[in-house]
Amino acid sequence: MQVILHHSAALPTTSAVRDNIPSMRHALLLSTLLPLLHAQSAIPTFRVTVGQSAYTLAGRDPSRGGTTTIPTLLVPVDLAFDAKPSGGKPFLMDASPDVPSILRSPIFANFAFPTGGNTQYADAMLRATFPAADTWHTLLAKPEVKPIRIAVPVGSGYILTSAKSGRSLGIVDLEFLQRELFKQIPKQDGRLVIAVTRNTAYYALGDATVCCSWGTHGVDSAGGNSFVLASFLRDAPSVVQDADVQPLTQQLAQFMKDPLHDPKIYGARNTPSPGNTFPAWQRPGEQAACGGTAVSTMYFLLEPTATNPKNNIPASKPFVAQQYHLQNVALLPWYTGPSEALGKTYSFPDAAALPAPATSCPARGGRGAAPR
Repeated sequence: MQVILHHSAALPTTSAVRDNIPSMRHALLLSTLLPLLHAQSAIPTFRVTVGQSAYTLAGRDPSRGGTTTIPTLLVPVDLAFDAKPSGGKPFLMDASPDVPSILRSPIFANFAFPTGGNTQYADAMLRATFPAADTWHTLLAKPEVKPIRIAVPVGSGYILTSAKSGRSLGIVDLEFLQRELFKQIPKQDGRLVIAVTRNTAYYALGDATVCCSWGTHGVDSAGGNSFVLASFLRDAPSVVQDADVQPLTQQLAQFMKDPLHDPKIYGARNTPSPGNTFPAWQRPGEQAACGGTAVSTMYFLLEPTATNPKNNIPASKPFVAQQYHLQNVALLPWYTGPSEALGKTYSFPDAAALPAPATSCPARGGRGAAPR
């Protein structure tokens, strides 16, 4: 299997086919947005060709070695829910107190990973993908911190509170929050925006029954920002199994694997869609259950390592790094199959999480099965 690397500071989106079946309403929306699909990443990217397909990753060409440091803006979000007033005021869920924990976590601090070296989470993940690149690093700089508040009106989010513990979980319209986020965050040329909420899960398509994910990632087509949006989990209700930075590491990993993803676009069958497109993969342990053709499932952005079904609170077995819980994620060779340049490690940080490459989806009508 041939692997060729191409460097690009900012590349247009690919036009490969994603295999899914949205409703007519979303297909019409997609046709309206197709002229906008050529958003560019605000940070450096490079291309890797595996066999007959090419994929874009964040950073710079590993064959050149050296260190790429990505400037970062960390945005803790204070969500004010109108749906559950407290003392006549909106119910607040503020991520600002979680900033010190995030800065001490392996997102920004070094940790001795089993593969990838003593470094940050995203850098170690990329180095595990390209094990021959000994002198190559892709690091997140110490971020500027910019807190913001977003009012969540009735109809765009609600609060679930445990009667037993009194702990709360916010459920928010993901597209609404992304839109409101970038009303307050201007264009960040060359910087990655990492926006974090506390104890919040998200629904897609403006439909509260299409739930839940821990966040999203990619390029905001309205303003051109490269971003990661995810939740930090602290003192959440017991229905939540993930913890602390696990959702953030999940979305960060997916961004590094697919930096040109546009989360507002749900590609129709045989329609160009932004971001990396892989052969349709089967969800491990679930016969005839397709995960889709992207790095994660379409609406819920679940990793292949996720253990929960759709329409549920996301859950995955974590990799524990000191007191932090990190997401185990699929590496590029899991989607494409092994090759000499990419190696035969299929998951990170725990190489045993996915011990073999992906299984193709069962054919349906001559095409891959629709993603769940």
